[in-house]
Amino acid sequence: MITLSNGHVIKYLAASGALAFDGLGWLWEWPLRWLGLLDPALFNVVVKTLTRHPRKGNLRWWWPLGCIRFVHPRLDGLPRWLWWLQWISSLIPFGAVGVINAVGLTNPGIEHWCKVIWPKIRKSGIKTKLIVSIFGKPDELIEMIEMINALDDPDHLIVGIQINGACPNSGDDLLKNADEVIESCRRAKELSRFPLSLSVSVVQFTRRIVAETREYIEFYTINSVPRFYFKGCDEKMNHLARLGGGGISGKTVQGATWLLAQTLESFDVQVAWPSIWEMDDLAKIRKLGFVDAVSFGSIFLCHPCRPTEIVRQDMKTKSD
Repeated sequence: MITLSNGHVIKYLAASGALAFDGLGWLWEWPLRWLGLLDPALFNVVVKTLTRHPRKGNLRWWWPLGCIRFVHPRLDGLPRWLWWLQWISSLIPFGAVGVINAVGLTNPGIEHWCKVIWPKIRKSGIKTKLIVSIFGKPDELIEMIEMINALDDPDHLIVGIQINGACPNSGDDLLKNADEVIESCRRAKELSRFPLSLSVSVVQFTRRIVAETREYIEFYTINSVPRFYFKGCDEKMNHLARLGGGGISGKTVQGATWLLAQTLESFDVQVAWPSIWEMDDLAKIRKLGFVDAVSFGSIFLCHPCRPTEIVRQDMKTKSD
């Protein structure tokens, strides 16, 4: 488990965007929540990343699949003339082992979240613990942290702030943003009244980033893998090339993200292990002898009830 400086304990994390901007799930997930098949209260929920000002990004609510594709590796070996079959399968979440996401940080901005979404969260009566994810230049992050600091939160629903330092859809060159990430963490620590986490990527200079942020950051999370880095997805699947290719997450990138998680653990920092997909994934990574906490991300898109099932089963196993 991850223990924060405010005493809060994190075991199961719902990654940024998995359960919308309020931690209650996206509209199509509400019936599952009402039926108890999806229980946000089991997780510490990282809200979908916010920027200082609204960002249009690539997501269109009337056609969300315009910037999302699903990975079905069993179809990777198809002949080129059957490209249409692979294209159709890429629009089907059921049976997928990963997600390609080129949403592009679509969000209403921090001011809208504070003035409109935050009051709705408080009125909902659901006591899900939230971590607010923010992205931007150092000066923008400082402004956003000031706004979060000023929120009225008598129920202590906000337990931390996450700096998104590795979004593959941000337009930043992740190979060159180490200085900015380090500076952002330093300045954020000086101001934030909440514990800080940092999202990193397999393509960043992680050793340097961790070495120079560990005194400011209380735990690390791992973002999706930029498509240009991960070669396990057939080029015929590159339907999002016009949007920059996006980032890949889920079971199909466990090799890359778990290796990074292991590396981070070796630096003696707290890490939320990503890419949880199957019921036995927790047992697999625990055999490695590390694992502070685990994070569920795009699995919510393909199997929205499964994270709740996995957590309930894990809690039951520990209590037996």
